[in-house]
Amino acid sequence: MRESQFPKLGSNDATADTRDAMHAYARVLGNCLKACRSKRKHWWHASLRPSLNGLTTGIVRAAADFEIELDFRRAELRARASNDSGFDVGLSGQPASEIAALVGDFMLTNDVGDFNEDIPVADWPNFSASQSESMGKVLRSVATAMETFRAGIREETSPIQLWPHHFDLSMIWLPGDKIPGQDPADEEYSDKQMNLATRVYPSRIFMSQRIRRRMRCLQCHCQQDQSGGRTDLTVLF
Repeated sequence: MRESQFPKLGSNDATADTRDAMHAYARVLGNCLKACRSKRKHWWHASLRPSLNGLTTGIVRAAADFEIELDFRRAELRARASNDSGFDVGLSGQPASEIAALVGDFMLTNDVGDFNEDIPVADWPNFSASQSESMGKVLRSVATAMETFRAGIREETSPIQLWPHHFDLSMIWLPGDKIPGQDPADEEYSDKQMNLATRVYPSRIFMSQRIRRRMRCLQCHCQQDQSGGRTDLTVLF
């Protein structure tokens, strides 16, 4: 039985401000994806993917294909398009509205539309580049553990993805059955599913499970107890 030791985060204003800032910047990228990607089931089109340095939109197919990465390791936001346009901006806790303006201009330049959603205008004065790097290590470690767990599931699973709205790293397991009484065309509520998620808080990481074997046992237990619908699990460790 293998256990994973995840990097520790401090419990102070710098940790909280850095987390909140990165959360807000991730929401900007999520709004971007909702504006320019075709809808997929369970809103998978609007989620971010773990990358070597942090989080990425992945390649977005458009008039000019592009990718935007939220780099935790260097505390930067980078955008690149197939027509050689792009930008790099350092992150220092500036309002997310400033980041949204840059992303919006980039989208318009590449003829991929624009987004118009409420963006936080507050700044985060205690933002710390070193805390950003630590959070990047946490995300990378947890994503690796979740990928290992995902590889052992035979049924359909979602990608390992981060939901910008709640800033949680997640994987959905879909055993293939439908919930009796639900509209089969509504995949959000008709598919039986288990959502395994993690969320970063100052000094703590919440994760669905910490080891593969215990996750399987808990999965089976919850499938029996909650067989009529969706199950969401979050276990503190």
